[in-house]
Amino acid sequence: KLKALQVQGADELARGGTWWDKAKEVYINILLARPLTQVRNFLGNSFAATTSAVERELGGWLSIEEKGLIRGGGLAQIQGMTAAFGDGVKAFADAYKHVSPEEMTKLDFIPHLIQGKLGRIINVPTDTLRGMDNFFKAILGRGDMYAEAIRKGTQQGLSGQALGDYVARRMAIPTQDMIEHAKGFVLHGTFQDDLGTLGRNAQRLLQSGPLALLFPFMKTPINLAKYGWNRTPGLQFLSQSLYQDILAGGTRADLAIGRLTLSNMMGMFWYGLAQQGLLTGGGPADPNLQRTWRTTKQPYSILGKDGWYPLTNIEPATTPIALIADFAEIRNQLDDPTAEQTAMAIALAGTRDIVDKTYWQTVGDIVELMDSIRVGEQPGQSA
Repeated sequence: KLKALQVQGADELARGGTWWDKAKEVYINILLARPLTQVRNFLGNSFAATTSAVERELGGWLSIEEKGLIRGGGLAQIQGMTAAFGDGVKAFADAYKHVSPEEMTKLDFIPHLIQGKLGRIINVPTDTLRGMDNFFKAILGRGDMYAEAIRKGTQQGLSGQALGDYVARRMAIPTQDMIEHAKGFVLHGTFQDDLGTLGRNAQRLLQSGPLALLFPFMKTPINLAKYGWNRTPGLQFLSQSLYQDILAGGTRADLAIGRLTLSNMMGMFWYGLAQQGLLTGGGPADPNLQRTWRTTKQPYSILGKDGWYPLTNIEPATTPIALIADFAEIRNQLDDPTAEQTAMAIALAGTRDIVDKTYWQTVGDIVELMDSIRVGEQPGQSA
């Protein structure tokens, strides 16, 4: 699939694209032009990279697999990521110099179809997005390889200088297994896993013709939604990938246990804050109650010293937080909430949270407009 995308990208670059392709290129770069969008993208990727190291460390401490993760694996990953920082910066800068087909996996379109200086100026937002993507790919790949080299050497009984020499050799000449593992780790860490049959069909349908203006991005948002789902207490047990990873054994099982443990620990923390009134969800569904509620609170925010601070659009961190906060509010509003009421409210909240992203900003604006009308506000005046 990746090879097919690379071939398609090379062909499109060679042909120069149609006027519609170029119009979409301009439109998408306008969507990405806000500096805040790029900051949120950086923070979201930083969160995912840090979380992956913590999950690896927890998986090592809880491992019962003979060839599973080891204690200190997460720290080794961070060490490898830190050592690759210079390579990451270079990869970031390279995005402004050229575009290669293999760099397009983050995007759902072919960039730089508009040639010349004008095209370079128009594509600055896209190049910045690709640059950050290249940066995180570089440090995540090196971090995973370093952690894997430490793990393999330790499980062979090596220590001290012998282990150091083994790791140096493996980093210089990694095994094919290490290379493939790092590729998968990088794609997952930058939300570029291949979509399933349903996702690919949705992508083809929603990105054809004018619908592409409403859904300019599909692959990354879908993977972000999966990432949040797999790290939301309760919902993660409905995920097929959890059971597949555990049944696979080895490092996959340990990483799944680490993911499960960390997400439930964080879930209890955020649920406690919501129960104490320090974290808000979307607020009451009733329009009159919603207006009254918003006089003292702000949707999807945390209470700080100087007021409410929004916790939105820093994906993938905020989706589980928003769902947990909504669940806590439901429990507080209903004396004996039924499973149907709870599922309906969380589904609606999840839909609103998922579409209100940079990637689906046009759809998010429509949802915000409908929400403003529902609570009796003028469009654009919501908190």
